[in-house]
Amino acid sequence: MAASRPSNRWAFVHRRMEDPRRLRIAMTWLTATAVAYAVCVLILAAGGDEPGNMPPWLTIPSATYFWWEAAFIAPVIIAAGVLTTGSMYLLARVAGGSGSFDDTLALVGPAIAVCTLFTLIPDLIIGILLNAGLLPAETWMYDITHPSLTLGLVWTYLSMYALAFLVVFPIVAAAAHRLRAVPAIAVGWASFAVYQGFLFIFVR
Repeated sequence: MAASRPSNRWAFVHRRMEDPRRLRIAMTWLTATAVAYAVCVLILAAGGDEPGNMPPWLTIPSATYFWWEAAFIAPVIIAAGVLTTGSMYLLARVAGGSGSFDDTLALVGPAIAVCTLFTLIPDLIIGILLNAGLLPAETWMYDITHPSLTLGLVWTYLSMYALAFLVVFPIVAAAAHRLRAVPAIAVGWASFAVYQGFLFIFVR
């Protein structure tokens, strides 16, 4: 009941968590994000994009890496989302939280979708420009591997992506598990490390 909650600041979020369709909705958000990024990577591959200074973990030639990534990035994102949900749930319970795994997933799915837009949209724009010939692939590859305005812009949207998760994940932890600010931040940031670490291992 609402009276048992410490405050009503998460009223909208709690209504979302009480939705009987919440798990389906959360997985829809997560799956849509995964598929959208797979399409985005496919567009980048078609435009001639390749990994930059950081070589891939997988022994796939750079020239064809994004073609292969388009095939495996969607299941990796979904798996990362589920793993992160489990990690946040367990960490939150250790920190004294009272939410459930279902509550956590109901919010983590949409949170990942929203935060991922900070890289999905710029990457999609870059892919479109490469395919339209408005941005030559050679120029793009040179600019992202050398000090340039382009490299600065890339790091800007990557930083915004990280900042979005560092802000949103603690909010998710606080809302789903009724945590105070300090433990919510600790749980949220640790969960982001799990999510991004999983992506780093399996995508790079």
